[in-house]
Amino acid sequence: MKHLWPLSISAILASAIFLSACLGTPGTTVTNAGEVVYLAGPKKKTVTATLQALPDDVFDSIIRMILDAETAEVVQRNDVSRMIEAAWDGRSINAQATEFGDGETLLFLWADAGDTGLTGNEVAMSTLDLISKDLNASYKLVENGSGKK
Repeated sequence: MKHLWPLSISAILASAIFLSACLGTPGTTVTNAGEVVYLAGPKKKTVTATLQALPDDVFDSIIRMILDAETAEVVQRNDVSRMIEAAWDGRSINAQATEFGDGETLLFLWADAGDTGLTGNEVAMSTLDLISKDLNASYKLVENGSGKK
């Protein structure tokens, strides 16, 4: 019986240390986004932009764009998180629209051009341009600070 007590304390401490790796520590934030994938290479591109539009409007615009593409297929969709993944004509996008202050949206776009002959940048930027045009909203790229429209 003497050996069970130290073993139990060790098990509790080990569990606490393991669980603390899954939780936020002071000064950090906890996210439930699930998985963030950073894409690299000529066929893949990650774009982050702020748009002068509400997040729900941006998400609705993305959905309209996908539905307007005849060959588009929604792979995954989460309306609560305003996240969507779609594929069409050999390419795919993942997008998330989040609130970013007064009437602004922070938009993450992960684009994969696949074997279309396009670059990931072309797919990402054309998607961003379509959303911006649909909403008649200006945007600014966050990753390099350059403005657009």
